[in-house]
Amino acid sequence: MMKKVFLLIFALLLASVLLSCENSKKKKEQKQESLIEEVTENEDVVKTSMTDQNGVTLEMVFDNLNNTALLMFEGDTIRLVSQKPASGIWYSNDTYELRGKGDNVELFKNGDLVFQHVEKTE
Repeated sequence: MMKKVFLLIFALLLASVLLSCENSKKKKEQKQESLIEEVTENEDVVKTSMTDQNGVTLEMVFDNLNNTALLMFEGDTIRLVSQKPASGIWYSNDTYELRGKGDNVELFKNGDLVFQHVEKTE
């Protein structure tokens, strides 16, 4: 009898933890969506997304007036500041660096390449 009570309590605790994690994920996604909507109300803002060869998507919002970029990558929201590239784009913060030219884009995290989109040439 005690074993059944213990299993029931364990199952209830596990269910509440799982529901809490799911709610947290939904709240994070809603926060990102509202942040994107808030930023993209400005006409100097360009929103785009790219997908790498593994199917991972990088969403990017460029605020040309403030020289910043807002990235959504693997559940994280990343704010970057424009640097002065010779050509193309270059945005960075203490952890991430986004570089690109045309449709070729690379995202680095702590110096490691975490996303790459290469324009397909035929």
